[in-house]
Amino acid sequence: MQARVTHALVRGIDECIDGDVEEWRHLVPRPLEVIDRLLMSGMNVVGDLFGSGKMFLPQVMKSARVMEKAVAYLLPFMEKEKEEKLKEQGLEAVVAYAGVVLLATVKGDVHDIGKKIVGVVLGCNNYKVGREGGEGGRRAEMCMCVCVCECREGWCF
Repeated sequence: MQARVTHALVRGIDECIDGDVEEWRHLVPRPLEVIDRLLMSGMNVVGDLFGSGKMFLPQVMKSARVMEKAVAYLLPFMEKEKEEKLKEQGLEAVVAYAGVVLLATVKGDVHDIGKKIVGVVLGCNNYKVGREGGEGGRRAEMCMCVCVCECREGWCF
């Protein structure tokens, strides 16, 4: 299974990724482990190939789209797990955040997929995640600046 998913990520083939992710999801205790163990291993291969000059940016972007599709498939399962965990603790999902994080990239940034993955991981660990980017860099930079300034002044939200 790992070899099949790694091949799909390296080649940018997304036709069977949902089925592969679903199959792996049943083999691990938490949906987040599919990202940590299966998908990130494949993306490490992509990173190594890119770093050695054997893959180029357009190919990496195709790999990122496959990764994004796999993460999108897992999101409902991770949200359900989060809700169940909060219910077990007797907490309401609306008010019980471990913290607030704002993630930002500029439009077309190759790191956008990384921002999404980090957001998913933080969300699964009970952080409220704000995402900025896609419509241009200025707004994202301003939001990051406001967030940092608010935290320095002691009024983090």
